[in-house]
Amino acid sequence: MIETLVGLQNEHRNLARIAGLLDTRAAERTPPDTAGLALITDAVYYLTHFPDALHHPREEVLARWLERQGVLPKALLDTLATQHHALAAQGRDLLRDLESLLRIETETWEGLAPRLLAYAEALRQNMATEEERLLPIAFAETLEAPHAVPADLGVSGAQRKPDPLDLNADDRFAQLRAVIIAEAQCACDHKPAVTYSPLPEGTAR
Repeated sequence: MIETLVGLQNEHRNLARIAGLLDTRAAERTPPDTAGLALITDAVYYLTHFPDALHHPREEVLARWLERQGVLPKALLDTLATQHHALAAQGRDLLRDLESLLRIETETWEGLAPRLLAYAEALRQNMATEEERLLPIAFAETLEAPHAVPADLGVSGAQRKPDPLDLNADDRFAQLRAVIIAEAQCACDHKPAVTYSPLPEGTAR
C-alpha cells in the first residue's frame, strides 16, 4: 500500500511538469509551430488518457475507502470528485480544439492559450488538495493499521495499467517524456523517487 501511495506521488511529479510545460508554451508571445503544437496536443492527450482514466479513479477509490474508515471528511471526497470531473471536461474540450487547430480549421491559438493556462492551474489545484489533505491521511492510516488496508483498494486490473510515460510504455509519448526529463533537469531514464513525509503532528483530518 505504501508503494501505491508513493506511486501516486510520483505520478504527481510528472503531472506538475506537464502543467509547467503547458504554462510555458501558452505564455509565449508567438504561436507554436506545428511541432510545438503537436507536443502540446500530446500533453493534453496524455492527461485525458492516463490521469482522467486511471490516476484520478485510483485516488477516488482511495478517498472512498478512507471515508468509510471515518478518517476522511465526506466533503473532501466530494471536492476531489468535482475537481476530477471538471478536469476531464476541460481536457476533452481542449484536446478537440487543439486537434482542430492542428488541422487548420476553426480554432485559434489566441483563444486556446488562456484555456491551457486555466487547465494547468486547475490540475495544480487538484494535486495540491491531494498532497495536502488526501495522501497524508492515507499514509497515516496505512502506517497505523497496515493489515486492515486492502492491497489494491478494489482497483481493477484495467486501472493498474502502467503510466504511458514510463520507459518503453508508449511510443507516442517518447517526445513528451524526453521534454519532461529535460525540463526537470533529470539525467536518468526513470522518474525520480518520492519519499514519504509523515502527517504533521496536530494536522486536522
